[in-house]
Amino acid sequence: MFDTETTGLNPLTAELVGIAFSWEVGKGFYLPFPENKTEAQELIEQLRPFFESESIEKVAEFKIRY
Repeated sequence: MFDTETTGLNPLTAELVGIAFSWEVGKGFYLPFPENKTEAQELIEQLRPFFESESIEKVAEFKIRY
C-alpha cells in the first residue's frame, strides 16, 4: 500500500512532498521528495518501474472526505 503527501488538495497545482509505503502491518517507510524539481523528477524516474510494473500489486490509500 502507498499514500502520497502533497502541498495541497488540488491535483493540478499540488506538489508531491513524499510517499509512504507499507508492505505489512507495522512495517513501512516514508520517502520524502526533494524540493528541487530536477532532483524530484530524477526520484520519480527511479520509482517509475515499480509503479508501472503490472506484476507488482499496488494499493493506494485515498482520503474520501477530500
